[in-house]
Amino acid sequence: MVQCLVAKPAPASDPEPALIGDSIYVGNKYHVADVALLRRLGVTGVLNCASGGIRSLPLDEYEESGIQYAFTNVAQDAHDYPILHGRSGFRSDHLDAAYTFYKGAVAKGGKALFFCVAGQNRSATLAIAVLLLKGQS
Repeated sequence: MVQCLVAKPAPASDPEPALIGDSIYVGNKYHVADVALLRRLGVTGVLNCASGGIRSLPLDEYEESGIQYAFTNVAQDAHDYPILHGRSGFRSDHLDAAYTFYKGAVAKGGKALFFCVAGQNRSATLAIAVLLLKGQS
C-alpha cells in the first residue's frame, strides 16, 4: 500500500512547487526549469537534491536572475541511504549542506527551492529536516 504512494514519476503538469514552512519550496525538475516561476515565488536559491546534475538546467538564467544554485549529490533514493545522518550516526553532509544553503537564502530575504527529479523523496526529506533543525515543526 505505502509503496504505491511514493517514488512515482514526476508529474508533467504539476503547476507549482509546494511551500513547506514559510521559506522552503519543494519541487521537481520541471519547476526548476521555469525561471519566471522561480522569480515570481521569490526563490533566490535552488538546491539540487538528486544524485547528480539534471540535464538542461537554466544555470545562465539563474545567474542573470540572482538565483544561487547548489547541489547535495544524494547518491540514492533508497530507504536505507543515509540522507539525514552519516553511517556514524551524526548529521550527514547532505543535511549540513541543505541547512547551510537554506540559511543563506533566507539571510538574503529570499526563499529556497529544494528539488529532485520528482520532488517527492530526497528534496522533501531534506526540506522537512532543515525546518526541524531550524525549530519549526
